[in-house]
Amino acid sequence: MAESSRKSSLIYSVPAHATTERTKTPSLSSRSSRPSSKSRLSNDKTSGQDKKHRKPSLSEEAASRSSTEASKASHKCKAAVLLAVALLLLLLGALLVAYFFTSGTNTNNVVVCRTDDCAAFGRELSAAINVAIDPCHDFHSYVCGSWDDQSRQESTEGRMRVAALNAALKEIRDSPDTKAAHFYDSCHSAVADLKENLRLFAEFRKSLGLTWPERSVQGAKHPVEVMVNLALNWQMNFLFDMSVVTVQEYPTLLMTRGRIDTEWEQDIRNPRTPEEYQVYLRINYEVLGVNESQARIETAELIHIEEDIVRAKIEFLYDTPQQDWYSVNALDSQTPTVPAGLWLNALAKYDKQFNWTKDSTVIVEDVKILENIDKLLKKFTREELVIGLSWIFIQTHLWAVCGMPSLRFRASFSELKRKQADRCMTYVQSLLGLYAIPKLMTTRYGYAESRYEAFSFMHRMNEHIKHLVNATPWMDEESKRMSYSKLDKMKRFVMPNDSFFIKKEREALYSVFPNMKGKNFMTNLVGASQVYQRLRSHKRFHDVYSVRMFPHFGRELYLYLPNTMTLAIGDLNPPLFYHNATLAIRYGGLGTLAGRQMVKTLDATGVTVDAAGVRGTWLKPPAAAVHAEKSNCDVLTTTDTTRWRPLRMFPAVVGLEVAYESFIAAVTRDYQSLEDLRILNLEQFTDSQIFFLTFCYSVCSKRPERKGDDCNVPVKNSLRFAEAFHCPSNAPMNPPRKCSFFEQ
Repeated sequence: MAESSRKSSLIYSVPAHATTERTKTPSLSSRSSRPSSKSRLSNDKTSGQDKKHRKPSLSEEAASRSSTEASKASHKCKAAVLLAVALLLLLLGALLVAYFFTSGTNTNNVVVCRTDDCAAFGRELSAAINVAIDPCHDFHSYVCGSWDDQSRQESTEGRMRVAALNAALKEIRDSPDTKAAHFYDSCHSAVADLKENLRLFAEFRKSLGLTWPERSVQGAKHPVEVMVNLALNWQMNFLFDMSVVTVQEYPTLLMTRGRIDTEWEQDIRNPRTPEEYQVYLRINYEVLGVNESQARIETAELIHIEEDIVRAKIEFLYDTPQQDWYSVNALDSQTPTVPAGLWLNALAKYDKQFNWTKDSTVIVEDVKILENIDKLLKKFTREELVIGLSWIFIQTHLWAVCGMPSLRFRASFSELKRKQADRCMTYVQSLLGLYAIPKLMTTRYGYAESRYEAFSFMHRMNEHIKHLVNATPWMDEESKRMSYSKLDKMKRFVMPNDSFFIKKEREALYSVFPNMKGKNFMTNLVGASQVYQRLRSHKRFHDVYSVRMFPHFGRELYLYLPNTMTLAIGDLNPPLFYHNATLAIRYGGLGTLAGRQMVKTLDATGVTVDAAGVRGTWLKPPAAAVHAEKSNCDVLTTTDTTRWRPLRMFPAVVGLEVAYESFIAAVTRDYQSLEDLRILNLEQFTDSQIFFLTFCYSVCSKRPERKGDDCNVPVKNSLRFAEAFHCPSNAPMNPPRKCSFFEQ
């Protein structure tokens, strides 16, 4: 649905005194000043019948012609006057519209959005705001200050993931006779097949080269081999994920950061005591059927290895990623501790769908992935690292294999049941994807119009970025044309292929997965994984089979080389996106998230890749100099730069800049500038304030790595934010010097 029609579908309350003045009709006196046709006819009759056939004289003919010409001239004069008056009225109308759109007066009508979506957003955000905090001092603490309750998860993204899992669980329970439901049931009731599940789990780990603690790891596979196999074929690698994308019609390997279960972070923040850890370890040994002497490693050493692997993951998981790409052969130089040629050999050995050569391209989401792998290989022996990977694999999956959530999670009984349900659903979605929630998907996006709504929103944002580029004073015309070309050619992935929404085609696509009814968990897990491996080269793999509500890469991902932006379908849900809410909510939520990815076409890496995917600087030298200066502008981050890469202009600050300008353009286009839009339960905030509140709420997080910078850094560099919240000069959120990309 287009934004211009969206307003009419919202439920608003408008003050009763708001009226429309109608145009008045001419008075009777003005009408009576003209002779009527009847009176003119009467005068003609009094001239007598004898005049009817009299031939006019030459003087009369001349007078008649003169009278006719005068009449024509009079009509022309009147027409000109009327045209001038009409043009004057149009000009006055345009000036009035411009005045109302640009003036800062309080003449706008107050209009409150009362739709269910607006009300729901208002309730959620009002519960998060801490009114004791000054928004001009610390906006993140103001917006997210009431996030202490456990139900809110670690972040807004975490909250959205839980909501998506709950919706999937409801569909499973409502439709118990599906492959997804049978897979879920085998996980949830795994304890009923404990012995067989444990036997199959031991065989599975042996095939992966993760034989510890049952067997010695002397002569084990190299850790890189183990990780490549886990990442490519099983989606179970801890440190990184691997997939394949197409760049210029060639398969390209993609190495991404993946994600991590919250328990690993909790173990770092709240570690077990040595005594507690010893008990925890002993219980796992007992379930596996081994004793401590078989493990051949001291508990303290095992703790040390585990902590280093987990910290290596966290170190790049929440950091600002530095994307790069290499040939497979060049991976050797990026990880000098790895034996030469091992990356290529591992790919050739474990990938049965694609043929990789030393010249094949590998895109790495963050170079720290390779750096940290190399650091671990330098610090630990091959055997120690394999033990560490085995132990992390056991902790991640053993509880599910035996149906004992208490084995992994430190929580109350009710919380353990909830975690078991959530994690079992995660196993199902990791392999069956959206097939686990077909009713939810078809209800929300079954109609082409509802899918087009998301694409249309992205298109409008993309077009407005082009307008901003066009108005950029420091960029030359040739550089602008390349910017337009990159933005025009950007591929934006949000929805699965239309075939998913046609039941017959959907069932045919997923018929390749085995029947899972009545089978144990490990049989279903391995069987579905093997089918998924074979599908990696299927034409519908990228736009159907691999599509997830929330992929492992997170809520969004932009790849420079193929110039593609992917947003999670889960992003099209509250609180980022509502079908029946105001533009401020849409652009503040989904708009800022999409904006951060779109502007990467113009960041320090983006300006080194042209529209054809060829590496090389395309900015002209004068523009490149200004670009470098603006990209390196001090955005006043508070991040500990000794541990984390600080936020920079791109994508955070520029992403907010384009989202806000796109929001204002949409408001102007829809004539909503004439109204003061408010949200139910948040009536005290203006439309512009709601935009910034929504943005900050979308990045709320309890994690300490950024100290709220994801919210605070972009807004403190926005003049519009300071104006919206009336922040005094030199307030923490209104520094005297701000960074802007598109302005001079």
